[in-house]
Amino acid sequence: MKRFFYSMLLTAMSATMLVSCGGGKSNTFKIDGTCGGGITDSAYIVHLIDPISMVANQNADTICVKDGKFAYQNDTLKNPAIIFLQAIFPGGSVFQGYADILALPGETAKMEINNGWYVLAGNGIYDQWGDFDKVLTEKEWALNDLQQKLQNCQSQEEFDAVYPEYYSKVIESKNFPYTYMRQNPDKAEGILAFMLTRRRYPLTDSLTGVPEKVLNGVLKPLIDNQIKQEADQKKARAEAEARDKAAQEATAEGKMFVDFEAEYDGKVQKLSDYVGKGKYVLVDFWASWCGPCRQEIPNIIDVYNKYKGDKFDVIGVAVGDDPADTKQAIAEDNIPYNQILNTGDIAATVYGIRGIPHIILFGPDGTILARDLRGGMIEDAVKKALGK
Repeated sequence: MKRFFYSMLLTAMSATMLVSCGGGKSNTFKIDGTCGGGITDSAYIVHLIDPISMVANQNADTICVKDGKFAYQNDTLKNPAIIFLQAIFPGGSVFQGYADILALPGETAKMEINNGWYVLAGNGIYDQWGDFDKVLTEKEWALNDLQQKLQNCQSQEEFDAVYPEYYSKVIESKNFPYTYMRQNPDKAEGILAFMLTRRRYPLTDSLTGVPEKVLNGVLKPLIDNQIKQEADQKKARAEAEARDKAAQEATAEGKMFVDFEAEYDGKVQKLSDYVGKGKYVLVDFWASWCGPCRQEIPNIIDVYNKYKGDKFDVIGVAVGDDPADTKQAIAEDNIPYNQILNTGDIAATVYGIRGIPHIILFGPDGTILARDLRGGMIEDAVKKALGK
């Protein structure tokens, strides 16, 4: 079925040559393509990606479209790889999206590309891919229609009437590839190839019922690698959550503040430059790119203007933000209080902050009085601390 080109980030480049002479038939992968939409003469850049390391070739090949047709051949493909086709329009501009398919040694993929969409077919695995893609696309369009209907709701009642069906379709769409694969074991290899290429479908605990010959076939290295990556990611998340929990316990309400420092433009700033100096200090952990952070700033400015003085101050701490972007946001939002710039992830790590904005009120001696303040809670906490 027709699908949009997917925008992809190439994480690294290596010096692997895309095409060379020699090699037997078993190592040859081909694309037999047609290009519609009135584009009869153009070109495509071919990026070959190692599906395990996700590293792209440095010397991308270019194939020409002539009379609406194009062809690609790689004679040295010993293992499955991911192919990204990036369009070059007749005027020379390069389309930023990609058509992505799994390239298999000894196979020929037939592609029909039309106005940023493509259809994939071929023998065996590519026919299976195409059949699944058609069914999945129809479901995704139905979900898109419901999403549009939801966005066009004019009242809460209308929204409440549509949302249950939309939510049900979201869950169905999320589970569909696995359900369809188990219901159609004869197409499992093509469906898995699709899922591995998209790299957005978890495989751990999801392969029950898939034929062993598929799991142990040509896709086995890719399946094993993705499952390992998922295990590594799960372990990393668990470790991060454990670190954050420990940091949160160490900086809970009633605990003494934990210091950190950051360097910017030759100057080192510490939290202790402001906290523990005899004032109540409201500290806003924020970033210029964070919409909710920017929405909270007017509340913080209002509290600052009302209560600033010998007993109270406000400090901003830029988290995971480029200092130039932070400074631009400060100017745009007319933020009057001091800032600690360029903290990277150190400030969030020290305080176990998993989401921003995160606003903390410190006492005059540095004791943490309140965490995770938002909206009206900010002024309430400050007034209570100041005895207002």
